[in-house]
Amino acid sequence: MAMGLGLAREIFWIQLAHLLALTAVLLANLAFLGRAGKDSTLYRYIQLQSCLALWILAKIMKTISPTADIRWAWIVVQYLGVCALGPSFFHFAFRYAIRRRPRGIAALYAIGGAFFVVFATNPAHHLYYATYYFYDDSFGPVFYVHSAYTYGLILAGIWLAARGFGRGRSRSQTDIAIAASASIPLVVNALYIAGAIKPLFDVTPIMMSLSLGLFAFAAFRHGFLGVLPFDADSIIRGLPDPVVVTSPSGEVAYSTMPDDATDFGRYSTRRIRGYRIELFADFGRMRRLEREYDERNRVLQGLNARLQEQNAKKAVLYEAEASNRARMDLHDVLGHSITLVTLLLRSAASRLAAAPDEARRLAAQAYDQARASITRLDGIADSCDGSGGRGGFELLSRLVGDIVASYQDAGLAVEYSSRGRERALSAPLARALERCCQEAFTNAVKHAGARSVFAGAVFGPASVTLAVVDDGAGTDSFQPGQGITMMRDRLEPFGGELRVSTAPGEGFCLSIVAPYLPPGARRAEAGA
Repeated sequence: MAMGLGLAREIFWIQLAHLLALTAVLLANLAFLGRAGKDSTLYRYIQLQSCLALWILAKIMKTISPTADIRWAWIVVQYLGVCALGPSFFHFAFRYAIRRRPRGIAALYAIGGAFFVVFATNPAHHLYYATYYFYDDSFGPVFYVHSAYTYGLILAGIWLAARGFGRGRSRSQTDIAIAASASIPLVVNALYIAGAIKPLFDVTPIMMSLSLGLFAFAAFRHGFLGVLPFDADSIIRGLPDPVVVTSPSGEVAYSTMPDDATDFGRYSTRRIRGYRIELFADFGRMRRLEREYDERNRVLQGLNARLQEQNAKKAVLYEAEASNRARMDLHDVLGHSITLVTLLLRSAASRLAAAPDEARRLAAQAYDQARASITRLDGIADSCDGSGGRGGFELLSRLVGDIVASYQDAGLAVEYSSRGRERALSAPLARALERCCQEAFTNAVKHAGARSVFAGAVFGPASVTLAVVDDGAGTDSFQPGQGITMMRDRLEPFGGELRVSTAPGEGFCLSIVAPYLPPGARRAEAGA
């Protein structure tokens, strides 16, 4: 049978009203679930709201059911929530107000179950619903008994829970009015059941939602679902300061003052309904703490003075270290640069007549090398005031390769090779090895008169080995000079070792072994 436009509109408004009520129930549940204490009271409240949500949801499905059998099935599901609603509300209210499970609550649920059985078998006896159609249902005698039973439990629950509103704070006229207003939707629904009013559809679940919502709002203002899982007395006795409550007659009604209290003093007094509440402090303990604080403060002042003295010494050491580092850098940069410039200019002079273009190119390289040396000297000046520090990692092959390329351009026979899988070195270690390599090349050209130099690197699992070998004159009476001493000073912070071997006519071999991690880092890594 086709549905008329008027009927379709009425069904739409019925569904909309019930959906709004269901949404309000779900939002209230989510709000309380997120903010309330997770105890038995909360679970009883969720149980109560679940009954209401089931009622409304089944009411919606009943309205849109296409057949009478499906409609009746949803009505049965609906009354699962209806029959459990009254006992669930009383259970929640009793748990909220009395803080324990009510005796005989199982009997209340059993009575609700009996009403459900009578309803589910209604087609056999029609004691619950005399007739049931889309609009015009008529009620049987059991329906009115069940309604009175449910309303009685809800009203009793409201009365019980209202007793708990004042626990922990005083009642206000606004809160009492809100709690009382929770009964208004129940009265409206009672008039609907009695036939005194004729709404468009069954407003029972909506009125019940409104009633419970008003009640919950009033209860929420009084710590709704905030029931502590322990006695308040345990909180007071856990306070560090004693509390004494004196009655209007002057008698001590409550006290946490120790029996052996001798040095306590009152620091706060408040009167509530004729009772005087006094807070006391252990002044003796406070004086002891004050003396202890003064002693610790003196110790801290002494430690602070020692720390300032150590910081001053560190500043002096840092300045000395910076000056020493700058001195070594100046030696390496100037020695390396002057040697290269000399080689380039000497090579340019030898080719000036035969190959003037090549001579000009070498002279330009000498000029560029001199300019680069000036830039490096500026960097050394920056490092003296702490602004020239480098972080990160460097590839040794790139740094040594730049040195090799600069000497190759100067006409020196130079070769570089490496073995093993190269790993990036910390920038300070890489720069130290670079300076040592520069000094080795400078010594080979400047002092040994070498015509060719070989540089090689071996990357091991825990350390890197850098060797520089030349074909210079060599000697059997080698004495380390300032350059060798500076190289050892550079390698010392990294745990590196420097060896020099030479013999007459066999040139020099300079070998450096440096671990990837400095000694302190290796000890920390082993301890981890």
